[in-house]
Amino acid sequence: CTGKQGKLAHNQQVAADDRLSGSRLDIDPNGLSRGIGQEIDIVASYRPPSGWDFELTGGVFRAGPAFGTAQGAEAWQLQLNIARNF
Repeated sequence: CTGKQGKLAHNQQVAADDRLSGSRLDIDPNGLSRGIGQEIDIVASYRPPSGWDFELTGGVFRAGPAFGTAQGAEAWQLQLNIARNF
């Protein structure tokens, strides 16, 4: 079995805040704008009948106006998961 998915999102806070719960970014929003930024995530998986599972996830986040002078800065993530099931 092989699969792929993609997600494009434009993220906003409900109300402008200088905290971003659950974020792994090194900077915090400035609390002046709700526009957190845009992200795209892509997941590709391969699950052969042998019981192995392979999943590759990649993502890019571009900071929005809520990050002030860091607006437009990008954060990247690439993750490979391999599992053996019975």
